[in-house]
Amino acid sequence: MTGGSYILKIKLGEDVDCNVGSLNEVTFEAGWYAYVGSSRTTDFKRVERHKKVDSGEKSTRHWHIDYLLGLTQSDLIGSYRTESDVECLLSENINLDYADDFGCSDCKCNSHLYFSDDKEDFDEKLADCFKQSDVKYIFSES
Repeated sequence: MTGGSYILKIKLGEDVDCNVGSLNEVTFEAGWYAYVGSSRTTDFKRVERHKKVDSGEKSTRHWHIDYLLGLTQSDLIGSYRTESDVECLLSENINLDYADDFGCSDCKCNSHLYFSDDKEDFDEKLADCFKQSDVKYIFSES
């Protein structure tokens, strides 16, 4: 295996307007975010990089998600990791509100960033996503 997919679980404590590179000004509402991505390696180095952006250890903004993770109001709670590259399948099966064109410039998905202001609804929809996708995952807290 050469890699896998992941979903970052992020909590944003308050509404924030932020310039997100090519997307320009984006309003992030307080609540829960799921960001779907893929890792080219089995050790999920990209997730480790996201953790460093979230903690402030790394300031480079390379991907759209870096702008959200770099906010002081955001907190990376953990990541769901799969053993196969199913990034777009997961993205298609998340039944949550989404940010148009966020993090999906290299595919045909509408977005790779999803949102709910209700934690229970958020967790339920993520569980449903994995069930519908028929994908096993491991959750790791940050």
